[in-house]
Amino acid sequence: MTALMQHRLAALEQANIARFARAGVKRELRAREITLEQALFDPRASGCPIYDLLICRRGIGDTKAKRTLMRLRIRENRRCRELTDREKHQILWELS
Repeated sequence: MTALMQHRLAALEQANIARFARAGVKRELRAREITLEQALFDPRASGCPIYDLLICRRGIGDTKAKRTLMRLRIRENRRCRELTDREKHQILWELS
């Protein structure tokens, strides 16, 4: 196996670990094991688009998530790590 193949396999393994971690946060949010606030500030969810995280919470559907983000002028595909603390708190305030 060449060094390039080893590097690609290592990158793929790292990506799978990150994907699995994001799925775990979504699963915990859906099962109400964690709150939306905990999910927003969880480092495992840093690569997750904010829209995907919002619709995982019970009681927030497609329309409510889109309207909330539109009202706050936040793009749906922004990742949690790209949001400022102020934006995260605005989202929490809007949905409380």
